[in-house]
Amino acid sequence: MDGRSYFEDIVQMMKGILYPFRNIGGKFDLSWLYFQTMVLRLVDYAINLGRNIVAIITYHYSEVVPLRGCKGFDFDKEEAISAAMRLQAQYLRVFGSVVLPIVWGIETDTDALVLHGSRGERVKVDPKIFLTTEDVYSLLTQLYPTASKTVIADLVPLIEGNLRHQKDVIPQGKICSELDHTEEIIAIGWRLDALAQRNKVLTIGPFDPYTLENAIATAAQLVVSNIKDGRIPGDEVLLMTSFPFWDEKEKLK
Repeated sequence: MDGRSYFEDIVQMMKGILYPFRNIGGKFDLSWLYFQTMVLRLVDYAINLGRNIVAIITYHYSEVVPLRGCKGFDFDKEEAISAAMRLQAQYLRVFGSVVLPIVWGIETDTDALVLHGSRGERVKVDPKIFLTTEDVYSLLTQLYPTASKTVIADLVPLIEGNLRHQKDVIPQGKICSELDHTEEIIAIGWRLDALAQRNKVLTIGPFDPYTLENAIATAAQLVVSNIKDGRIPGDEVLLMTSFPFWDEKEKLK
C-alpha cells in the first residue's frame, strides 16, 4: 500500500493481523531484492504452516478532486491501477497458484474499496447494495472463482468492515485536512505502524536501495511544498535518525 494509506482503518481491522508493506507512491516491484526476500520469507512461513496466502495490492484515488489522489503517479488513477496490475502479474509469474494476488482500490473521498475481479470487473463496495454477509460472500465468489472457501471467508470481514466504516464516514463527511496532502513527517523503514497517522506521515519502505534516494527526495519535496503552501507550520523542523553515518572523507581513508 501507499505510505499514506491505512488499510486496516478503512476495513476496521485490528492492527497486527494483516502484514502491511508501505511505500511512498504505492510503488513496488518484485525484482527489488529486499522486498523479494521479505515476501519469500512470508510465503515459506505460510506454506510450512499449510496456510493460504493472499496478497492484497492497493492503490488510491479521489473521485471528486483528482489532485487529492496519489502524487506518486502524478494523480493519474489509471496509471496507479496499471502499476498495481503489473505487481499482480509479477506475483502470478513468480508464485503461480501458491499466492492469490488481488487488486483493491481505495476511493479516498469516502474510503470505499473498489474490488478488481479476475475477469477485469471493477466493483465499488457500496453500503446501499451489499446489505448482508451472504451478499458479500456471493460477490467475492464471483470475483475470485479460483479462491478457496477459506480464503473467501477470510476476506468477507474486510468488506463488511469497510461497509461499516463508510457508514461512519459518509454522513459526516471528511474535513479537508483528511483529504489533502498535509504530511509533515518522513519515516524511513519497515513495520512503522506505530507512527501511522492519516496524512501526517510519509512512510518510505527500505525495499530497494537503488530507488531509496529518489523516494526520500520526493517525500522531502512534498513536505517543503506543504510548508510553502501553508498546509503545515514551517517554523520548526525535527530530524531523528537511527542510521550509522560517517563522513565521506573518512570513508575514503
